[in-house]
Amino acid sequence: MVALSDLSDSSGKPSPSRRGNVDLEDYLPMIHNRFEGWELMSYASLINVGVMNHNGGFSVENLRICGQGAITGAGGALGTAMQNKSGIRSRGRLILLMNCKNVDLQGLTIQNSPCWTIQYVYCEGVSLHGLDIKSTAHNGDGIDPDSSDDSFIFNCCFSTGDDCIAIKSGKILKVIGLASQPEGYVLRIVILLKAMASQ
Repeated sequence: MVALSDLSDSSGKPSPSRRGNVDLEDYLPMIHNRFEGWELMSYASLINVGVMNHNGGFSVENLRICGQGAITGAGGALGTAMQNKSGIRSRGRLILLMNCKNVDLQGLTIQNSPCWTIQYVYCEGVSLHGLDIKSTAHNGDGIDPDSSDDSFIFNCCFSTGDDCIAIKSGKILKVIGLASQPEGYVLRIVILLKAMASQ
């Protein structure tokens, strides 16, 4: 399956499953993204919503992705292929939301990300609940809210090889004048943490 980028102003249920593959061509062209505060080009994610703009505004509003299905990426193998080709910061995510407002993700199994599982950048009003998030990739965080306001994360289950939730607003952006500090974080977190079993 090629990377998806056509979700906007929509409401609906996904098909029982969506699955990524390890063909790098399916994640081109590269897109504008953020990695730990650096704005750069990265491979597309499996699901891409919106267009990143640090000047503000929203490119997508009122998005809902829900159901009992699974969104499954190609995992660490894809992340390694991306890194080997274009560097560690080039890796795509499983789900990437950029400049979105009023987003609801619920009831899904989201698994096998190449890097961070769900990242949202410059967003407002994101609600994530009833998700089962599984990742074993290097830097395979569960959820990465990045320079976003009014997040609700609750009733989620995490089994990750890295952070479950990592709130970001950048490391260097104050120096270069692009700082966006999260102001309205509301994290209502009721989660079940699953420790990774050592092999």
